[in-house]
Amino acid sequence: MPSLLFLLPLFFPLLPSLFSFSHILFFLPVSFFLLFPFLSVYFFLSILLLSLYLPHSRSVPLLLSL
Repeated sequence: MPSLLFLLPLFFPLLPSLFSFSHILFFLPVSFFLLFPFLSVYFFLSILLLSLYLPHSRSVPLLLSL
């Protein structure tokens, strides 16, 4: 985390042109590859918790009747 704070002043000159097309093309893959492991772990844990919760739930017939 301190290394990221050290790199933060390097991005200040980029702020006026941050929304240009080239910067969007650069920052989207970087942010995607940084966030993808966290999102995949979150998705896996949510599926796991749902699979553990739903067999013991009494609201499943109510959901199926909708």
